[in-house]
Amino acid sequence: MLSLLDPVELEDIVIFRDDVEANKFYPLPDQPIIPLDDQRNPEFLFIKYIKDTDSLAATDRNVGGGIVQFRSVLTMDPARRQKIVEALKQRLETEKAASKTPFGHPITSTEPLLAAPLWTSGKVTLATFKVSDTGLVRFATDSAPVDLAGDLGASLSLELDEVGGEVFWSAFKSVDQRQIPIMVTYQLTYKARVSAKMTIHAERRVIHQKILQRAQPYQLITQGFVRYVPMVIQEPFVIANLPKLRALARAPVLAMVSRPQILEVINQTIVNNEIHVTIETDESTGTGGAEVRDAMFKLATQILSDRVVPALFGEDASRPGATSAAQDRPNVDLVEVSENADAQGNVTFDLTFDHLSTIERSINPNGPIQFLISQPETLQNCFKELRLSDGFFRLMNVSATTTGVNFAEDGIEAVHVLFEYDQIDEADPRKPSVRRLHDDTLKSEKDVLYWRFDTARSADGSHKRNYRYMTEVFYREGPSTKSDWITSSMEKLLITPRGMGALRVEAVLTAPESVITSARVLLKHDAPSGAKYSAALELSPKDSRQTWFQYTGELTGNDADLNPPEYTYQVIYRTAGSEVTGKVIRSSAKIVEIASPFKKILTFTLRPQGSFDSVRDISGDLIYSDTERQYEYRQPFQLSSLTAVVNISVPVLDGGPEKARWKAVLNRSDGSIVDIGSGDAEPGTIFIGRQPLKVDVVADLVDFDNTIQLAVVQLAYNDDANNISEQKTLTFSKTAKGQQSWIINRAPNGPKKYDVDVRFIAYDRAKSSEIKLKGIEDQMFLLEPPKAIATERGG
Repeated sequence: MLSLLDPVELEDIVIFRDDVEANKFYPLPDQPIIPLDDQRNPEFLFIKYIKDTDSLAATDRNVGGGIVQFRSVLTMDPARRQKIVEALKQRLETEKAASKTPFGHPITSTEPLLAAPLWTSGKVTLATFKVSDTGLVRFATDSAPVDLAGDLGASLSLELDEVGGEVFWSAFKSVDQRQIPIMVTYQLTYKARVSAKMTIHAERRVIHQKILQRAQPYQLITQGFVRYVPMVIQEPFVIANLPKLRALARAPVLAMVSRPQILEVINQTIVNNEIHVTIETDESTGTGGAEVRDAMFKLATQILSDRVVPALFGEDASRPGATSAAQDRPNVDLVEVSENADAQGNVTFDLTFDHLSTIERSINPNGPIQFLISQPETLQNCFKELRLSDGFFRLMNVSATTTGVNFAEDGIEAVHVLFEYDQIDEADPRKPSVRRLHDDTLKSEKDVLYWRFDTARSADGSHKRNYRYMTEVFYREGPSTKSDWITSSMEKLLITPRGMGALRVEAVLTAPESVITSARVLLKHDAPSGAKYSAALELSPKDSRQTWFQYTGELTGNDADLNPPEYTYQVIYRTAGSEVTGKVIRSSAKIVEIASPFKKILTFTLRPQGSFDSVRDISGDLIYSDTERQYEYRQPFQLSSLTAVVNISVPVLDGGPEKARWKAVLNRSDGSIVDIGSGDAEPGTIFIGRQPLKVDVVADLVDFDNTIQLAVVQLAYNDDANNISEQKTLTFSKTAKGQQSWIINRAPNGPKKYDVDVRFIAYDRAKSSEIKLKGIEDQMFLLEPPKAIATERGG
């Protein structure tokens, strides 16, 4: 999945890396384009029309207008794409030579893979004259859904009145001096992973006051294009002066800040520690270091900005801004601020992200219409000045493409589209009916088919635009399916899954590989007809996206996005040899994110304890059990030396217990195995092994120079309950009379008593003796010769 911690910029495009596959990258689109049709003309059309004056009523002042129709997509130029691939290949080769492991994963291939981010929502907005702003626009589809499964395409249209048509036409005729007043802006959101732990604590009042200090007055300009421009004032600005400034300007004046300024304010408050950001990076997985922390602070700034603007100023606080009145399109994104934005009190923003979290980020590629057409010389073909009586309006130019369909993921070989136009011409008795047929085939989501035909007229002379279409879907496996006829009048026809009589659901696994091995998604749909459909999708970190494309026969035409079908899904997660079954969820979303079901991670650090004399290793299992939720996590471990460390991260369900249990055995070098029992484990450092009992043997009271030649100490420890029996022999002499120690590997909570058998060998063998002691508890045992030997020494 896309990680936000390793961005790179190539060819002016921001590119992120996958957090699992080191050679997989996600370029973020930066500018929409207008695609070309089958005649190599842009799919953009502006018609300025004039009605025939002899057909107008005396009171009809609506003598003309304009029509704008176009389609935009987000695709990368092949030459630009190749440059990016070559640069990434060189980067991968350099990283591999340096043995780098991005996010802890080795680079196994230096061939870059370019992939699309996980888009979760998207729409295109048309920034131009609004219907309510000036009256220049009679109708506008000022926003349209984006084809997230295809080429991120969308179709939009405008219907202008006479004045609006003239404004557009004048802008076109003077395109070298002025910009055409159409701005296309995509609003896309995608899922990403943070790949580190970050917490943010910020006070609403602090942020608001800092932003308020940056506010400046902006005046509304409605001539030409609606925009707010800075108002020149002679004294420092305070919001209390707004009424005075409005009276002076005789126009709306608002207190504004630009979005870049908001980012600057938040970043500065973070630097000054007025916003508390805590970051924990993982050095062991290659996500540590100063660069990562800097990236995290930048990310914290962006995340807070996304939260702060709607929380402080509302969802509709954005305003189109320009640097001066001479600008004829917005070039600054402004946010309106008010003095009482913190009336709700000193609310805080508390956000926490970790390795399990996915975060939603936004991107807004945009551009003025004249820059979206790749070949400026073809711009002339996009603008026409006509009378309604001209033959142009007699023709329908239908372009059809799929939306919400991915042929490869959905198992589709081709979509055969049949068209029929059959209308009675009420205005021409010589041609009572017009019937036209056409069919063509789409073989990918990028394909577009075209159909041009003449139309019949109604009694008032207007042209009848209704036609109907039918789809036949051919699958790579299984029989084809055919829809019923659907009526439409759209020239930019979008064929949706429901327009094919099908249900499409895309399931995407976003849970990290370290937590979820795989997931099985069970889907069910009950059709209104009574038919029942079901499917099971198998997802893994390497195969994280799959779709359910099910023919149901339920048809919905152009309003498919307004009436998505309902279905249910249930997820069975597999992790560490265990399964977790989620709840049945009802949804109508086109994309289902299969995120981690776990709410936190418990980290256990396992270390050995006790003596490793004659020991090969300590091995066992850490077992986490949540019986209430029928979830168990079992992780084996092996500790092969006294300095060994094993870290185990256990994902935990919401409300689950926060402790685990360990079971271990001690594997001796001679092949024997000793069970060292089990114990409870809370997060943190856990010592595994026998609980050591150290016995220090001190010989300071023994005279090795004159009396005792040798002292042989035999120590024994027995724990019948835990099947433990250990012995140790220590020898002291004139040349080895310093303190010696014995470490007993006892079972948890085992006895702390040991036995001692000491033989004192005197220089005078007749004086040699032996003592036996049972149940000694002292951890320092002092060797003391018998009195007879001591007396001899004293004499």
